Amino acid sequence: MKTQITNLLMLATAFLATEIVRAQNLTDNLKKGELLYQNSLTSKTDITDWTMEGPGVIEFKEGWMEMYSPDEKFHHVFWCPKL
Repeated sequence: MKTQITNLLMLATAFLATEIVRAQNLTDNLKKGELLYQNSLTSKTDITDWTMEGPGVIEFKEGWMEMYSPDEKFHHVFWCPKL
C-alpha cells in the first residue's frame, strides 16, 4: 500500500511539473502591450490625483494601501486619473 501511494505521488508530481513547464511555454509566447499606467500605491502622495466615489476609506500601513467601506455598509469606487 505504501509503495502504491509513493508511486501515485511520484506520478502526480511528474504530471504537475510537465503542466507547469507547458504553461510557462505558453506565456513566453505572449506579447505585452504598451504599459498605460504605473503606480506603486504605497503612500498618500501616490493617490493625490485619484477620485473616491462613495464612502470609501483609504489608509496606508507599512507601504500597503488598504481601502474599505466603514462598517461595510456601502460600495465605493476609486477612480484612476485620466491618462
